Amino acid sequence: MEFGNTVVAGILPATVRGVELSAGGRRVRVTISHDSRAFLAILAGSVRRQDLALMFERATARQTVDFGTGATGAGGDSRMVARSMTTPIVIRDARAPAPLALVTYRVREATVHGSLTEPCAEPTELIGGERGVYDSRWGDFLDAPTLVALPQFTDGWRPSGETASSIGSCLNGIEDFSDGPVGGLGVQRINSQIVVVHGFLAPGITGVQIVARSGPQIQAVTDSVSRAFLAIVPSTGHVGDQLRMTAIGGHPKKPTETVALGDQRLPQPFQYQLRNRRRTIYVAWDGGGQPFAGAEVTRNGDRFVVAVLDLFPPEFAPDGTPYGVGGVGTYSCANIHLRSPLFHHARIIDASTGRRVGPSKLLPGPRRFRCPNVKPGEHVDIPWSKTLR
Repeated sequence: MEFGNTVVAGILPATVRGVELSAGGRRVRVTISHDSRAFLAILAGSVRRQDLALMFERATARQTVDFGTGATGAGGDSRMVARSMTTPIVIRDARAPAPLALVTYRVREATVHGSLTEPCAEPTELIGGERGVYDSRWGDFLDAPTLVALPQFTDGWRPSGETASSIGSCLNGIEDFSDGPVGGLGVQRINSQIVVVHGFLAPGITGVQIVARSGPQIQAVTDSVSRAFLAIVPSTGHVGDQLRMTAIGGHPKKPTETVALGDQRLPQPFQYQLRNRRRTIYVAWDGGGQPFAGAEVTRNGDRFVVAVLDLFPPEFAPDGTPYGVGGVGTYSCANIHLRSPLFHHARIIDASTGRRVGPSKLLPGPRRFRCPNVKPGEHVDIPWSKTLR
């Protein structure tokens, strides 16, 4: 496979009077449409992104965006340390359309304690001997590493990834390994069968084992110099899909870490009232905007453990961007219809806390809110609509 052309294009805001482009230090002709303020340059395919620099002419100053160093001229840059980029890991797998590689490098950050360098890692593909992200539908390719963030395409065009610094794939020296044995964790979906998992090992451990719900145990490939790791993990991405990472050697504070690869039904703290002659458990909770996913009731003697389930997204979107869950509270409710009435000395246990809860007198009447009706163990049918490649 050969690269046909390298294309540079964009739209100039009204505050920019003109634009210049250089490749490897040489100025390149740019075509500008004065009506739409769009600009375009088509270069040879041998030109890489790290060779490019854009100069924007503003009313009072000139701003340079250097794709080779990550300098944007806008402040707050994470510039790559010269000659720090390497490709320590390459994995070939029949389930992946191309060999997968991990690119590591260091960026320089200005902090209140002075200038610090931080290691970063990006999973990539090897296409035509080059490292980057490839989309076979369009035949386009974006070189790695991603030092300057690009605007996201509205049609889901794949090569428009975030920088490693912006999605947590760099170590910053502050609570890097507080959640488990790895830091700078990232997960990116390759297709409907696999995801690629990468990050850095905590000090003291020599490797990490990964157990996926969708497949067998896997030992990640690690680089002894950078302490970065890369693993190809089977994953369907369906509800409940997850993986567990366990440290090998050493004694980190938290030797295991669980990562959600698909939507998860998670129990929520609730209040309740018994209605319909103790045949219905009316539950109410602060839903936080997540969809209701069903309820489960299990009995052990006089203990009835009730799980009120909301559906939470996986930790990473298919492109590797971390998902965020809004904290806006919304009143959620449901009617859990039992097969037989609860006896009077029954104890209700909240599955989210493991503690007994008593009935509440403060919940609104049954006609104020329209609440879904479920039976114990019944999960709400939620269509799984994520697009997988």
